Amino acid sequence: MLFLILAVLSSSMVSIVMRISTDKISANISMLAVNYLVCSLLAVAFSGQWTLFPKDAGLPTTLLLGGICGALFLSSFMLLQWNVSRNGVALPATFMKLGVLVPTLLSALVFGEELTLLRILGVIVAVAAILLMQDKAQKETGGSMLGLIALLLSGGLSDFMSKLYEELGAPNLKDQFLLYTFLVALILSVVL
Repeated sequence: MLFLILAVLSSSMVSIVMRISTDKISANISMLAVNYLVCSLLAVAFSGQWTLFPKDAGLPTTLLLGGICGALFLSSFMLLQWNVSRNGVALPATFMKLGVLVPTLLSALVFGEELTLLRILGVIVAVAAILLMQDKAQKETGGSMLGLIALLLSGGLSDFMSKLYEELGAPNLKDQFLLYTFLVALILSVVL
């Protein structure tokens, strides 16, 4: 339970930092690049592995899924920055959290995971929340929810990539998967 609370607090802090940065930082993409540099260094430090490309049959899958996940991570943060600048913190943070719908539904559809009554109720409540917030978003943004929906989908798909790797990737390369995710996000943010 402690790790769940810490994860929620950390995730919430990301939205708050994005909001603070909109007024204080002119090059937001540079902030993302530094973020992914630190994440890459931490991924290496916590993995205890110093080999970037270990000789393993699962390496191509790990590189591919890590690369896709990195691109989704960066797009999610860019969408979060854009949405926070347009809608404040509350709506984008909520939509990013509601992105949990995507991996939940995809895990059931793609991998046949059971949708328990509790999960079904959670999906219904989340969809109801989106519909209720739609009215508020339309009043505040002039009717455009496209950015918020894109944020929900991008964040949800990046979360699903971890499940996809769990099912298709090599378990002994999970640390490399995380490292490749952050490295690709770092490289793309530097290029941008």
